[in-house]
Parts: sequence; C-alpha cells; structure tokens
Amino acid sequence: MDGSKPTSISAQDLYRSIGTAVAPVVIDVRRSAAFAADNRMIVGAIHRNPEEVQDWRRGLSPGRAVVAYCVHGHEASQGAASALKAAGVDARYLEHGIAGWAEHRLPMRSKRDAEPRSWVTRERPKIDRIACPWLIRRFIDPQAEFLFAPTERVFAVAAETGPPLTTSPALSRSRTTANCAALMPS
Repeated sequence: MDGSKPTSISAQDLYRSIGTAVAPVVIDVRRSAAFAADNRMIVGAIHRNPEEVQDWRRGLSPGRAVVAYCVHGHEASQGAASALKAAGVDARYLEHGIAGWAEHRLPMRSKRDAEPRSWVTRERPKIDRIACPWLIRRFIDPQAEFLFAPTERVFAVAAETGPPLTTSPALSRSRTTANCAALMPS
C-alpha cells in the first residue's frame, strides 16, 4: 500500500446511492473471524478477503466506484480502500463500518443468501421480468445468474439446477401461465 488515506462515505450517503446508476460496488472486507461471527451483510454487498485485495481487484468492473466496509470502518476497510485507490480504483471506506450501518437501521441481508444463485423465469421476458433481474442484481445478489426457459419448462429447469426456494405458498406450478412471471431462485 502506498500509505495514502482513502476517503470515507457515510452510511446515509451510501444508502442513497444504492440502486442508482452510480451505485458503487459494496465489498465486505471483514476479516474471517469477524465475518463468521455475524450472520448479516449490507444489501447488495459481496465478501472478499482484505488480505487478498491484489488478487480480487482485477475482477472489479473498470470505472465503477467501490465502497469497502469492515466492522467499525478502521483497519480492514481503510486498508482495502487504500490498496484499491493505489491501483487506480475510485475506492472509499464506510464510516463506522457495518456497526454504523446497523445503528442507522439501514437494510441488511442474511449471509446465508450471500452465495450467488441462479434464478429461473420464462423466456422472452416482458418489462416485469426485465425489472426483476435488475432489482435482484442491485439489491439482493450482485452475482446472480438468470436462466430463461420456455414457460412449460420453468419448474423443470429450476428443479434441474437446484431446489426452488419459494417464500410464498401461492407460487406453485399453476402459476406458470402466459400472464404470470414465475421468477424464482434455484
């Protein structure tokens, strides 16, 4: 690291940018023990090891800003942001880390949802099924993959690629009609 101090961003400012065209990539850089001790993450965040910044920074989208966070916004997040900044990435760290985010009662998600998933929907999407993948990628799973299947094969494809995780008993096989978007994680 070059020793340059990264810029911080407040929880409120980061929250206002999430879901916009200029939303940064949010990266959880908590060290292993701290990450394991908490089952929450900031919505839309991905987790990366702060000791391996030089390895994972190459996979970041060029020109897209990054916000790194750790528990309290100190060593891990400032170190990761400094390393990214030294590599030419527009990187900041989250003031007060995830603790400050939680204190402001801003949205978080369970870590069990942190693994990238495939989502299945009908082929030839209309506007509702174009918006859904955008919302999922923006707010739930930035690395989600989307599988488009013929209407009659949506549930079969979901079964083939993994068990469907539905939260609504109303979503059943009868929902695969021409007028219904059946978007479900697999």
